[in-house]
Amino acid sequence: MTSVADWTLAPPPGRAAPLAAVDAYRVTQGDDEVRVEARFAIRHDEETLRGHFPGLPIYPGVFVVESVLQAVALAYGRPARLRELRSIRFLAPLLAGDELRLDVRIRGEVAKGGCARQDGATAVQLTAVVDV
Repeated sequence: MTSVADWTLAPPPGRAAPLAAVDAYRVTQGDDEVRVEARFAIRHDEETLRGHFPGLPIYPGVFVVESVLQAVALAYGRPARLRELRSIRFLAPLLAGDELRLDVRIRGEVAKGGCARQDGATAVQLTAVVDV
């Protein structure tokens, strides 16, 4: 995980969360939006990699969405619920050993952004409607 002094370590998720999908995060409040950045190290022993796919484990897209929801919840200090996934594009795989680098901007109920790998390649772009 990237070591940055102004990042906050994420607490363990609540009981309903399937996994911890954020290691550290930071929040910036703008005039009309909230920006949340998050990091998550995809470890080789990650449960979510099992069977997806044998020989070349890929971090499943549904857990990228879970990372977004957990990051939004951390930014607002309360649970976030996905109401609608308006669009999602998977552009590059996230593999064991990669670091997911999330950057999402929330305006009202719309969250837009995505994540990249540590090499800078954009892995996912999405637009979602969330309740916080």
